[in-house]
Amino acid sequence: LAVRSAVRTVLEGSVGRLGKGYSVVLRLVDADDASVVLSVNDTAEDDADLIPTVDRLAKSLRTEMGERRSAIEATRALNNVATPSFEAYKNFRRGDDLWSSYLDNRAAIAAFRSALALDPNFAGAWEYMAWCFSMLGEPDSSLAAFRQALARPDRLTQEAELRIAAQLAFLSGDYAGALAANEQYVRLYPQVMYGH
Repeated sequence: LAVRSAVRTVLEGSVGRLGKGYSVVLRLVDADDASVVLSVNDTAEDDADLIPTVDRLAKSLRTEMGERRSAIEATRALNNVATPSFEAYKNFRRGDDLWSSYLDNRAAIAAFRSALALDPNFAGAWEYMAWCFSMLGEPDSSLAAFRQALARPDRLTQEAELRIAAQLAFLSGDYAGALAANEQYVRLYPQVMYGH
């Protein structure tokens, strides 16, 4: 859930018996690779000391989070795409990272194809692959991929459908249709930027 929601870190905790007291550990874990970003621990002498100990640890963790803000801040946009396959989603994310940072459109296409091998109806992967083809100056491949995405409306948001329709019109030479679709897009989603 954290990965699909673009959440950067997840808080984990454990309480273990230690004689008459307790050992308490709080860990902030990177959602992508499960590495520990921050960890704090303490012991509670008895049952009455357990809640104050957890409170102290929480305050300590918040203090350290403030000092390491860049390690816990979200760094990627939330992609509103649908697939029942977590592996397909991870391939999609790898492709999106390559494409959105202008690293390698060909490698991004390969990642999107890996996602589609697991979920052929993954409309988001079809759309993003189409953008990569567009960036590479391959309009026929871009058109074909955009059409594949649009053929799966149950797997697209209304925003994505409109965005794809505008691009399809543009690539097909229907500039008036592209302009009208883009104007509607801006009217409905003025806060969103798309494309590179």
